[in-house]
Amino acid sequence: MTTTLADNFGNDYESVREYAGDRMAAIMNLYDWSKNHKHPTPWVFFLDLVGYSQDNFGETLYEGKGIYGQHIDLDYLADALKCWAVRPNDARDLIAKIELIED
Repeated sequence: MTTTLADNFGNDYESVREYAGDRMAAIMNLYDWSKNHKHPTPWVFFLDLVGYSQDNFGETLYEGKGIYGQHIDLDYLADALKCWAVRPNDARDLIAKIELIED
């Protein structure tokens, strides 16, 4: 699956954060929280759960054998999944942009 990015996306973190706004803040919060983790991060687990990694990288990224994380990791993950469930297309575009600025 290829994601089409909105024309108003910038190429930096602040532009992406602004695009996410309140409606997708939970996804940005999970991404930010995951920066403090070693691989596999809550972010990686999220990408696998929503099918983004398989669709865009051709494989899953999480290498664990059980459900990821501590209680706070799961709280961030739950909020991001709720956001995905309400706005899957917008969330997919946001994730694609986040992945681009990581490179």
